[in-house]
Amino acid sequence: RQFTMADCLDCGLLEQYRAYTYPYQLSGRLADLRERIASRNIDGLIHYTQAFCYRQIYDLLIKRHLDLPVLSLEGENPGPLDARSRLRIEAFIETLVARKRR
Repeated sequence: RQFTMADCLDCGLLEQYRAYTYPYQLSGRLADLRERIASRNIDGLIHYTQAFCYRQIYDLLIKRHLDLPVLSLEGENPGPLDARSRLRIEAFIETLVARKRR
């Protein structure tokens, strides 16, 4: 799911807006994530959000409805990774490796 207007050349503006896809409805996001997880054999998910648009309820529901470890990171600006986030990612990867060995 991506932000997109309908691919209908003959449609009017009203029909395009009615068919507009907005990727942030949780049910759609979960369906997309499940599909990608299955097709890519994913062991864990890093859920990154911008600080100004972070919705904690989504984070809780994603963790509840996906059957794999999820690390949530919140950032303010794109750029170099801060030490705290780097440490969290390293620990998450170690957890995934240990989980896979079991």
